[in-house]
Amino acid sequence: MPNEGPVTWEFKDFSSSMELELKATEEGYIRPIVHNPKLDFGYSYLYHEDEGLAFLAYTFIEFGIVCMENSAFYWGDFMWSRMLGPLISYATNDFYYTTPYLPSPFPG
Repeated sequence: MPNEGPVTWEFKDFSSSMELELKATEEGYIRPIVHNPKLDFGYSYLYHEDEGLAFLAYTFIEFGIVCMENSAFYWGDFMWSRMLGPLISYATNDFYYTTPYLPSPFPG
């Protein structure tokens, strides 16, 4: 079965949404709480020159898409609320900012 050739993946009507609530802890950290996450890949199709390979690839990828959509629907609140907190802390260096050292232009 030939496996060479251009592969095109087409998505139509892809949408993703969630309601986000930001709360501050007693230590001053921001913790996100996610409500109602929705993930919809819409209509998708995989194009390949070899029809057999295209069918197999599309079947496996479509199964993965269904798994992602269902996990976002059933466990999205818990999953994203737990995962976004450490991501925000990492991106903001645990909310710790230092000012750069600037030497004084005045002697003494």
